[in-house]
Amino acid sequence: MYKIQLKGQSGDSHWVAEKNVVLGSAADCTLVATGAEPHHARLITQNNHLVLRDNRSQSGSFVNGQRVTERELFPGDTIRLGTAELVVLGPDDALATDNTHMAKRWCLVSDSSWLSGQEFVIAPGVSAIGRGAQCEIVIPGTHLSRQHAEFELHENQLRIRDLGSANGSFVNDHRIEANQPIRLVPGDRLRFDVYSFRVVGPGMTTGSTRLRQSLSESAIRERKTVSTDPKHWKTKPTSPGNREEPAPKKHGHVLAWLIIIALLGAAGFYLGTILKWWG
Repeated sequence: MYKIQLKGQSGDSHWVAEKNVVLGSAADCTLVATGAEPHHARLITQNNHLVLRDNRSQSGSFVNGQRVTERELFPGDTIRLGTAELVVLGPDDALATDNTHMAKRWCLVSDSSWLSGQEFVIAPGVSAIGRGAQCEIVIPGTHLSRQHAEFELHENQLRIRDLGSANGSFVNDHRIEANQPIRLVPGDRLRFDVYSFRVVGPGMTTGSTRLRQSLSESAIRERKTVSTDPKHWKTKPTSPGNREEPAPKKHGHVLAWLIIIALLGAAGFYLGTILKWWG
């Protein structure tokens, strides 16, 4: 996972956790960069590669001083959009740019919902996450319990404990038991109902996340059964030679006989009238 750091007085930064990040000076951009055009460029994540794509800007987008339309980015690259400059950092580099006491910090980076890209630092000691104002990490919304889960960071080891939440806490898509501490490693994926996060911390390799195996053998993902039976396709005829003639209607001969009987009856009536007149 990469981090984009905005150079200058503001020093705003953004963890690239989503697939499409808009860079520009407009207020609705993912990362607002003063000095750039309103929607200057985009960061696109494709197959674990980060790509800068110019959004038809007037002044152009530059990577390491070279104007580009589209360019893959790597840690250490410098981006210039108008007068705004940004630098690309990998997780290890991003941590190194903080203060000394933050060099071994842990944090959660959201990769879902309206929180996407936001970073939540986990302080040493015990801290809670939930929708209640008493929590150290407050996520508003009814999907979380007031005190949903608890983190414990001690001697650079991070653990999570579900506090008996209604919707549960998940580590790498496996629901953990309530009040049972689970150790986390950098790259783990946490989910609290609809909110999901990546665990960022020491030991992450630059530009990637490391996932461990499932926490228990019971957390086996179901696989869809692929049918081996041959498919029987039903198609319509496409040419006169392939068309099937409709079956003859069974009631056609009945109608013909009714018509004949009616004609014979009419003829007999007229014949009888003529004979009577002559007699």
